[in-house]
Amino acid sequence: MLRKLSAVLVFALVWSVAPYARAEAAADADDAKASEEEASDSEDTADDDGAGYDRDGWYAGIGGGGSIEYFDHGSSGNSGFAQIRAGYHFLRFAALEAQLEYTPKFNGQSGRYAGVDTATFGTWANIKGYPTAPWTGRFQPYGMIGLGWWWERRSGSAINGVDQDGAFVSRFGGGVDLYVTKNIVVTAESAWVLPTGDLESLNQVQIGGALQYRF
Repeated sequence: MLRKLSAVLVFALVWSVAPYARAEAAADADDAKASEEEASDSEDTADDDGAGYDRDGWYAGIGGGGSIEYFDHGSSGNSGFAQIRAGYHFLRFAALEAQLEYTPKFNGQSGRYAGVDTATFGTWANIKGYPTAPWTGRFQPYGMIGLGWWWERRSGSAINGVDQDGAFVSRFGGGVDLYVTKNIVVTAESAWVLPTGDLESLNQVQIGGALQYRF
């Protein structure tokens, strides 16, 4: 009789405690889920605040646009251009960039360019400064200066054959990097291009854009 009574008491004790144990386990599960959601929200907030858009790292891209001629000693039609760029962001506020560029044809119209088609090929080293890098998130404006070497190729009815020259060239400009994602960047840019030496008359303004990938 005593054993039966003890068994009944143990069963009653277990039955009365079980709901509280289940409730505590459920509360622990809810707390864990809430912690995960809070961490996820924190990551999303960090993304929205632009964390990482000013990070150090490599990038590469292709671009193009139009070159508006401001030639001396005559005039010419404008030309398009194509570019390949690659560089490295460092110290949050800066990037060092190498660039290859080709402008296929400025169609000469008057002065020394009458009857002359001019094409250029250039290599550049550019440095960019991002003054608002830590604060503007996906929207990253920059200023830029560059130094390069240009080859000019002139051909047409006014020239017997093909004439080629080379000289140093500088560029000054600015633009903006717009981050579609942490890795995909769309860039808009304008620059004033100032050649030297034998090519000093080929001044021009370039307006264009690029699609870049940040590693």
